[in-house]
Amino acid sequence: MDDKYRWQDEFKATYYNLNKENFTLVACPGAGKTLAVLRLARELMETGIINFLWIVCPTRQVKKQWSRAAAQVGLEVEWNWKNEDGALPADMDGVAVTYAQVISESALHSFHVGQRKTLVVMDEIHHAEDDASWGVRSKEAFSGATRRILLTGTPWRSNGTPIAFAEYDAQGYVKGDYVYNYDRAQSDFICRPIFFPDQGGIVEWKWGEKTYVHDFQEVLSDNKRAQRLRAAVSSEQGGKTNEHAAQLLANADAKLSAVRAESPTAGGLVLARDISHANALADYMQSAFGGPRPTVIASDDPLSLSRIDAFRNNTDRWLVAVEMVSEGVDIPRLQVLAYLSTTTRALKFNQAAGRICRGTGEAFFLIPDDPLLLSNAERIADLRRQALTMVQQELDLGIESTADSREGSPFQAIGGTPVQGGVIFSGHRIERDEYTAVQLELASIWPGEPPHEVVGKLALAKRGQFTAQPPEYEASTRSERKEQLKEVQNRLVRTYCMRSGEEFKDVNYRLNQEVGVAKLRLATEEQLTRRLALAKELYDGRSNA
Repeated sequence: MDDKYRWQDEFKATYYNLNKENFTLVACPGAGKTLAVLRLARELMETGIINFLWIVCPTRQVKKQWSRAAAQVGLEVEWNWKNEDGALPADMDGVAVTYAQVISESALHSFHVGQRKTLVVMDEIHHAEDDASWGVRSKEAFSGATRRILLTGTPWRSNGTPIAFAEYDAQGYVKGDYVYNYDRAQSDFICRPIFFPDQGGIVEWKWGEKTYVHDFQEVLSDNKRAQRLRAAVSSEQGGKTNEHAAQLLANADAKLSAVRAESPTAGGLVLARDISHANALADYMQSAFGGPRPTVIASDDPLSLSRIDAFRNNTDRWLVAVEMVSEGVDIPRLQVLAYLSTTTRALKFNQAAGRICRGTGEAFFLIPDDPLLLSNAERIADLRRQALTMVQQELDLGIESTADSREGSPFQAIGGTPVQGGVIFSGHRIERDEYTAVQLELASIWPGEPPHEVVGKLALAKRGQFTAQPPEYEASTRSERKEQLKEVQNRLVRTYCMRSGEEFKDVNYRLNQEVGVAKLRLATEEQLTRRLALAKELYDGRSNA
């Protein structure tokens, strides 16, 4: 493992030494706690301590990220499992669910967790305080688990709703069994340094019939301070564009342009108060800065997951969102954040900072000159100063710094002459002609280029040689491949039904019978691959079924 991730070895050593049923890991955003826990989970599976993973997440997008991260360490986690599915897919190492799923049907989760030696991972566990019923439901669902790990990005103080399985200190803060703070992450060069340009000035607003005019330097009551911040971040004032918000966005856009001069794919994030505010800001940014309208993410938008995925992989400049991207969503190219939210809680502020600290280079977090926001920023900046002091002390003592790993490698590629041969897949050699033939078969029906895994498995299925043994690391998750397989089969069957006049449900029932599937959502990847081969035969008119 890279030396800069040595904290993950420390975390695992602490976990084994304490040997607790309930373990709380506190690691700052961007530190890599998801992979740290997954690597531990794989070790626990290999030693027989557990045999299944149950990951509880705040949102569907975070579920999908856990599934993709699990594939990196050789585990397959189904992120699209629903309570109504009842049974679990037989070819997965675990499932990822939301807190809402657990609260709505805790008995179902309890049944599945109790049937296996299950490690339950509760990500961003502070969400449990958002619903008073969580304490009861989580005990119902997970008391029968073999082990439980609670994850959070920062210690937080209880709001009076104790979280099941968590431990608290005398001041009411959640106690971490292992804590990896931003100062350590900075000294290990895991996280980007964050700089906090702030914007002051005079703010004018009305409350009822009374008009208020206050500078950000003035000390106000809690209510007036909150009103001043809300006025400063609003998209409009008196029927015209709010100058405070407009100037902060202009500064952020200029900063992003400067960052993109060094990192051309860098992106920016605007955090808004609510979805109407987000849309108003996006409209203003398009008119003021030109170019396409920034992507807006709404939690109730069914396309929100695909929009986030698209932004992660494209080179668009700006993303505007409310809560959905402020936590748990990993978009490493984000390096500039314009904070136009009225939320001042330190926990939420830290989570926002976590969106832009992942990766190399520098990050810029632009905020209004509100005293609570400044206090949050100063605390993070102070941790950065501590981290730099630690690094300087190491250098003064002659200790090798992990910063050296940023220098170029002695390796140098000279050249070569590639020759296309066959493909080795799942222990079998597929000749180039054979592989290309399957690619061409799928090309007309597959959305985009067919994945290597699907081509290889279909080629072997045609030979009768397919085995469900995946390589140790796969380029995409089993869950995503299964969804693609089902999508392509539906297209083939619908086309066949239009030609033949048969009922869609009758053909699907027959295909399910052929491969031994009672419910398609619970089919294994092997069954879906064989089912695709049968559906392709129907489509080509080669089936006697």
